Amino acid sequence: MSKIKGVSSSKFCRYSKALKANPTHAEAEVIHNNRALSFLKLGKYDAALEDVAFVPDIKARSEKALYRGALALYNLRRFKDSLRHLRTLLSNFPDNPLARQEMARVKLRIEEQEMGKYNFTEMYIYAKLRPPHIDCATFIGPVEVRPVEGKGRGLFTINTIRCGDLVACEKAFSYGCAEPPAPEDGAPPCNTEFGVLVNLTTNRVKLGTDAAHIPNVYQKLVNNPSLARSFLDLCHGSYESTPTTKVDGMPVVDR
Repeated sequence: MSKIKGVSSSKFCRYSKALKANPTHAEAEVIHNNRALSFLKLGKYDAALEDVAFVPDIKARSEKALYRGALALYNLRRFKDSLRHLRTLLSNFPDNPLARQEMARVKLRIEEQEMGKYNFTEMYIYAKLRPPHIDCATFIGPVEVRPVEGKGRGLFTINTIRCGDLVACEKAFSYGCAEPPAPEDGAPPCNTEFGVLVNLTTNRVKLGTDAAHIPNVYQKLVNNPSLARSFLDLCHGSYESTPTTKVDGMPVVDR
């Protein structure tokens, strides 16, 4: 049984069983909202969004559903949708202090995403933590990806770029931490997991943080299938992946 941030997989299983016990509409709404919280803490943001959408009309959703939906959208990097949820939340429940704090954070991400306005000094401070944690958005400036005959895909500018212009700033999809903190930093030890990958065809073994990193990426895609399409599109080879993201309700990660 997996356990992350104090939430066990058995908890949302109990919620799922409760939903099969013919609850009233009001009871079902509470169960869906509680299960959404479990999904949030387990990093299953797609599933959390599905639960809070039990009430289709966003304006009719409860305070918890709106807030948890905003958090799920934030972690899926859908910042404008997250902002819409927060504005609805504050319109219906103006005394919610967490919503105001979250709205300020979302607005910073939108500025980064649309204008490339970053606080690089603050980002550097958080990058020195072990493990590092940088909360930022991806900015794509005056560039675009185009196919080049016989050479695959390339990155091209679409406007004039001057010295010092920010072209792009990409938030890492996933990362691993291998470097321990320096003694003078006073930071806690980095909980890095080393992994082992065995290629049964070539009888080669890979050991290290990158071997542990691969299943972490896979698990993130399984937990959030909506992220898979943009991630898998990064492959520039000739392999054609499956157009299906789910089979029998289960996510497909084909790569």
